[in-house]
Amino acid sequence: MKRDSFLLEPISPFRLDLTVWALRRRPDNVVDRWDGHTYRRVLPLPGGFAEIAVTQGGPPETPQLRVTVGAAALSLEVQQCVTRTLERLLGFRTDVAAFYPLASRDAALSSLAQRFCGMKPPRFATVFESVITAIASQQVTRTVGVLLLNRLAVSYGAAVHAGEVAAYAFPQAEDLATLHPTHLRQLGFSRQKGRAMIELARSITVEGLDVERLAKLPDDQAIERLCDLQGVGRWSAEYVLLRGLGRTHVFPGDDVGARKNLQRWLNLVKPLDYAAVHRVLERWRPYGGLVYFHLLLDRLAEAGFLVAEASRPQTGCSSHANTQYLQEIIPMKPEFKVGDHVSWNSEAGRVRGTIKKKVTSAMKFKTYTVRASKKEPQYLIQSDKTDHIAMHKGSALKKITESKRGST
Repeated sequence: MKRDSFLLEPISPFRLDLTVWALRRRPDNVVDRWDGHTYRRVLPLPGGFAEIAVTQGGPPETPQLRVTVGAAALSLEVQQCVTRTLERLLGFRTDVAAFYPLASRDAALSSLAQRFCGMKPPRFATVFESVITAIASQQVTRTVGVLLLNRLAVSYGAAVHAGEVAAYAFPQAEDLATLHPTHLRQLGFSRQKGRAMIELARSITVEGLDVERLAKLPDDQAIERLCDLQGVGRWSAEYVLLRGLGRTHVFPGDDVGARKNLQRWLNLVKPLDYAAVHRVLERWRPYGGLVYFHLLLDRLAEAGFLVAEASRPQTGCSSHANTQYLQEIIPMKPEFKVGDHVSWNSEAGRVRGTIKKKVTSAMKFKTYTVRASKKEPQYLIQSDKTDHIAMHKGSALKKITESKRGST
């Protein structure tokens, strides 16, 4: 496959490594991958999904990014799409120059700003991704949150294969809209989280909800709209403002981990509540979000993750170490054939039917486009009772054996 590349020039100072770590949060993140030199992610592009790879040339003061796109041809449309997405993910055109003079005048903040100079505030690729990430991360550790999101990506995200190596995109709304909460329960999500994630996906795909329009609203209105979504409270809303909308003045004050980071960094004995966090942050207004990211990097550095040699290679999921790791957290995806009798979960309960077609390429189904391939097939199934036609991935199906059929 022909691979084309192009160059981007970030606003200085810029460090790709620090920015990527602020984005990915943990070394086993399978969506945002980093091997100590190259950042990789699968993106939806005109014509289909492709893996992009980003490397930095030049020092932080005169940075240059080389972007390689795994596609047959690099058209202007594809280049523009990749650039727009990377501007969000890597924040390389965000100017935070005014932050450094403020930090230099503060004894507590100056050392952090110097150590992590060049980190730009990252954002998730879409507001949808930021809301799903916030919901997944509620009331669990950051490590568990990333693990759950890994499972979601491997089970329902688009896959790009290069030989035996697979890389996974973050799921889009249409990937989750047809699921039942029990599908996500099998991945480790609570029923409440599963319902909230699926409800958001359906609101977008069926009802036309445009969460990207939140970018046009002031903070208070955006928070109000976000809190109207099922499963979203104040912490999740502020998290989305920072990581989804790029509001770098927002410090998610209800983030327990972030509050502990702030308390520990300032050597405070008394735990901080939401109001106390914002009183402390007054001295660094309007850069609460940048303080949040710097404290995150500080904890990642303390854990040894920022040392390139300590990072697990993140070039995809091969048949060796990475696949073994994924098999520990994701059940093997079953294969089915035409004529198999299967069951799946629906809003009405467990449904049974017969596979009528194995779909191995993209096709239009009802109101959305099914993304399928030979290595990631989907199945057209006819219900036993109603003749209703459904489309599902293999991970959502269970084969019914002849003995089980006879016993019903």
